[in-house]
Amino acid sequence: MKINEIINSLNKKLKEIKNIRNLNSREPGFKSWYVSTLSILKNLPGTYFKDVAGFKKISFADTKYHRGKNIYNPADTNRYNMGLSEAENILKRIIMQAQKSLVQKPAEAKNKKADKKSD
Repeated sequence: MKINEIINSLNKKLKEIKNIRNLNSREPGFKSWYVSTLSILKNLPGTYFKDVAGFKKISFADTKYHRGKNIYNPADTNRYNMGLSEAENILKRIIMQAQKSLVQKPAEAKNKKADKKSD
């Protein structure tokens, strides 16, 4: 994938976050969003490895095992919303960095052409 395609895909994933906010981490809609977002992030160049690793480390569910008899835990909802906001921040940061690199690359290419002509 080219960086432009990745940026467009990540923008779509950011828009999808609004739709999955009312779900929880066990819903198929969230799981498919998470897996597809990870597959997009794997196509990024190696310079984004810290952001990709940060995205992988986000916990969208409360991982406590001893909840008692109560199936629904409000901590899950809080953790899920916090995880989504972290994911949103990471995706926005990746998009901003990718757009900056796209702007810099054409400028560098023009400078190289000018240097070759002057030699």
